[in-house]
Amino acid sequence: EGTGIVPRWVKMNGSSYREGGEVMFTLQDESVTGKLPGLLEPLELSKMPSITVICLDDELSREIANGLIVAWNKKLDNSFNIQLLDAETFQRRIETGDYQAAIYNLPANGTSPVSVFNSFSSSATPQILDDAAYDEALKNSTFNLESYHALEGTIMNTYVFYPVCYTSTHYAMSPYAKGISVTPDSGADFSQAYKRET
Repeated sequence: EGTGIVPRWVKMNGSSYREGGEVMFTLQDESVTGKLPGLLEPLELSKMPSITVICLDDELSREIANGLIVAWNKKLDNSFNIQLLDAETFQRRIETGDYQAAIYNLPANGTSPVSVFNSFSSSATPQILDDAAYDEALKNSTFNLESYHALEGTIMNTYVFYPVCYTSTHYAMSPYAKGISVTPDSGADFSQAYKRET
């Protein structure tokens, strides 16, 4: 289960970024549905419009999307939809912004908070957030926990991304192989690799 936009394994000064166990995302608020008519009135809508959630056609994505859709349909008395896509079509739709909502796996591009926050800059690919104020705050970040929490709060308050869960990738190698390392972006570095004799 996701506890924030920055995953719990991200390190800061050698310790976990989430060492204090902070939850950094908007928690579910049961009272929001009661406020919905007032929020929809300025938009001249009588009820929450139905949206389609795109996701990859794989077991985990389908499971997450189905869980969200069932909860939304129940809470909002509506009929939301899922569109399952092959990897190429899904990636193209994400990159062009051709979706209303998506179950998207944001890959780790590093092990520091900054690497996560860079994924939300206007110059990131795909572009998730286009916000000059966020870009400026990121550029002027002072590399401390307070500054990072402010960036995380900005992402939360724009409602462009909601952490649902984290996934891990595990690697195995022969006990005779040495010097192979796996990078945070799931690449493998063989530049120092050698095989130990049995």
